[in-house]
Amino acid sequence: MTIEAILRTYNQPEILDLISKLAPFINNFHVVINEAIDTINTAERLKDSPYHKQIISHQLKNYGWSIALNTGIEALSSECNLVLAISNGVQLDFTSFEKLKDKTQEKRSSCGYSTFEDRREFSFKVPRNTCALWNRQVFNSVGLFDESLDSAGGMEDYDLTLKAYIQEGLFPRLGVKNLRNISYHAISPKKLDNESKAIKSIESRYPEEKVSELRTYLENQLQ
Repeated sequence: MTIEAILRTYNQPEILDLISKLAPFINNFHVVINEAIDTINTAERLKDSPYHKQIISHQLKNYGWSIALNTGIEALSSECNLVLAISNGVQLDFTSFEKLKDKTQEKRSSCGYSTFEDRREFSFKVPRNTCALWNRQVFNSVGLFDESLDSAGGMEDYDLTLKAYIQEGLFPRLGVKNLRNISYHAISPKKLDNESKAIKSIESRYPEEKVSELRTYLENQLQ
């Protein structure tokens, strides 16, 4: 089993701490750096990490969340089976990671995902690339994240979840509830509003019946 992680960053030295915590159970890290606004020379700092042999840096000038994720996906090794998308503030320990891995390996699973402490909005009840462990086959069979959503409120993770369910009959599996993310204090009401609008726009692309089925499934997992 080969597991690789995709991290997105700029001006965030704490990414080194995240890598050190995940290194014992992640084979390789694809760190995608927003080169246009990174002022702390993140790429050089990563070279000095004791885990530098596990780190592949990707520097982007044309940066967006989905663009960054797709850059990492396209650089995955041929041996990679599972892909962890994770944000720098997520407090993911080995026990929680194993729960995600177990869920991702279940039959007809698109990903193992988490909900987050103190977040009750619908946009946080669905798989988020804040912390989701994807079955690599999803990208092979359904495709990559929709980069057009980078300028339309995001929610590329929910969009891919819907595609995987509708096209391939794959289900997102809730692995961890109320995971802590120390970065969530910074989420603005405007971002939440944009995500809510993005969800409505994304759902309008797909058959209403299928969207309703998946919504019901997601809500039931929270019980």
